[in-house]
Amino acid sequence: MLEQFLQKKKSEKLELNTQTAILIILYFAIKADKSESKEEMELLQYVVSGSPIFNNNSYKEDKKLIYSVKNYCDSGSIDLLDSAISILDKKHQKIAFFLAVEMLFVDGVITSEENRFINELASKCDIAESSIDSAIEVFSTLYIL
Repeated sequence: MLEQFLQKKKSEKLELNTQTAILIILYFAIKADKSESKEEMELLQYVVSGSPIFNNNSYKEDKKLIYSVKNYCDSGSIDLLDSAISILDKKHQKIAFFLAVEMLFVDGVITSEENRFINELASKCDIAESSIDSAIEVFSTLYIL
């Protein structure tokens, strides 16, 4: 019975909209170094709880959405990141980029994998070099003392 329930949960489709697309990008950022720190997941919950993009959701709905996105991303769809980026307009791509950079800095360490992710995401979202530099400067100042 439990196996059937878990299989059903894995096979459910995730509706791609602005909220889920941004969460997918943020979760991919968290997993860029192949790990998931407590600080990163706490920041993800904080960002979702405080963002106007998610303001119509209750705390419980936010938690459920994060859990759904996490499970969906962990199922291994590589095209998911590109799909998430493609449904966002330029404004939301830039928002997702800046939030993703913050996610990467929260644990105080930027690995080579995370640096590669920043560059790849910036390229896919057509983020200007000056914006990339600004994001890195702001979040490195905030999180790396």
